[in-house]
Amino acid sequence: IRDITMALKKFLLGIFNGRIISPWWILLIDLLLSANAYVIAFVLRLNFQIDSYSVGQLIRGGAWVLVVYTAMFVLFGSHRGVIRHSNYKEFRLVSVAGFSAFLFLVLFQSLTYMFWSDWVDIPRLLLVFHFTFTVVLCLGFRMVVRETYIFLTRKRATVNTVIYGAGDLGLVTLEAIQNDKANQFNVVSFVDDEQ
Repeated sequence: IRDITMALKKFLLGIFNGRIISPWWILLIDLLLSANAYVIAFVLRLNFQIDSYSVGQLIRGGAWVLVVYTAMFVLFGSHRGVIRHSNYKEFRLVSVAGFSAFLFLVLFQSLTYMFWSDWVDIPRLLLVFHFTFTVVLCLGFRMVVRETYIFLTRKRATVNTVIYGAGDLGLVTLEAIQNDKANQFNVVSFVDDEQ
């Protein structure tokens, strides 16, 4: 198993090493995740019973939702970061872009329902499910890529370390140690003198 792990690690490092994925690829991946989230939310809302007339509704509504999410992802620039170094700022951008798209869709849906009741009918529950799944999938994807990269590039820690201070500076120190590829430290605990 160790040989397989080392071969996989070497293969993935060959892919990741020194390359930064284009922001447009990240946007495309986010949109694919959002499209999958819409299908999951649609099927879940119908209790896994999809009728033939529902497929047209799925396509019309899904296209409209993806257009809005594309606009919000581009407007907020949630795709512009280096995905293997995702941090809180990027997670916040994805969440804010998704929530803005959700609010826009709910408001637009309410206004169009008053004037054109048969235009594109997307139930609010479906929009809530879709927003939740989109944010979870996009953030989960970023976390998987980040943690995979950290795992692949981390050298074996040799010195067990205790960080003094469990506040913000302690967390900053922990993140700095974890993100440093050349470190020899394995953080085992925090010590703090506050009550």
